[in-house]
Amino acid sequence: MVRLTADVFAHAVPRMNCCQERELDLRGLKIPAIENVGVTQDQFDVLDFTDNEIKRVDNFPTFKRLSTLLLSNNHVTRLSPTLSEQLPNLDCLILTNNKITNLSEVDNLIGCTKLTMLSFVNNPIIRRQHYRLYVIAKLPQLKALDFVKVKAIEREEAAKLFRSAAGRLMQQDVEAESKTFTPGEDIPSTTNPMANLTAEQKDQVRAVIAAASTPEEVDRIERQLKAGVIPTLKKAAAPAGGAAEGTDAMDTSPTAPAPTTAEAKDAAEKAAAHAVLFG
Repeated sequence: MVRLTADVFAHAVPRMNCCQERELDLRGLKIPAIENVGVTQDQFDVLDFTDNEIKRVDNFPTFKRLSTLLLSNNHVTRLSPTLSEQLPNLDCLILTNNKITNLSEVDNLIGCTKLTMLSFVNNPIIRRQHYRLYVIAKLPQLKALDFVKVKAIEREEAAKLFRSAAGRLMQQDVEAESKTFTPGEDIPSTTNPMANLTAEQKDQVRAVIAAASTPEEVDRIERQLKAGVIPTLKKAAAPAGGAAEGTDAMDTSPTAPAPTTAEAKDAAEKAAAHAVLFG
């Protein structure tokens, strides 16, 4: 897999497509997730992510120019509920040959009021009862769904369905499925060692990290957290010459050599990184 880094964007091929739109070709790179798109500075009308391994359509900055996303032949199961805020002028979304199953994902596109062309061809969702009518009812501005023009009679049938008891029951089912796990979707990570700590415990851990003076101490703190042990600041023994009693300090060996400037800088940078990670 290839992470979507600034370097990948720099080497991607820009072009003018047949519609005279500026397009960036990111095809076939085995990209697992959308990230770092901000480096394009909203200079493209079309981003082509065809033939990758993307699972979620999300993580865009607010781009007002970007109007077309090509995501055929990926592993998409989820659409961001804030996609309309990220891409307010999204007009065309092609998701052919993906793994979208739930009709609730359609609800996440309701805010995309400029979306006129949408494709779910060869997704499990198209086998759902009343699929086409549901999408037309939820996205009335669509002109083409699955590369077939939306007809006036279909709009009438969709409106009629959702005025009926069957339509209301269908809506209830869709709302329920939005809270369930989708086969093939990544299980949320539970490996964050601070995920279940209280706010007070998190503050305590941050204080210990801030007091660390070497990379080894930071590593020890991380090991303690992963083992379920909350590290604490311990009272430093008052030296014979007399530092103030009760001063908070890390529990380090009195024979340990003082860290060099480079080590202290490395520890500070690593502590900051851990603070961001665990925060």
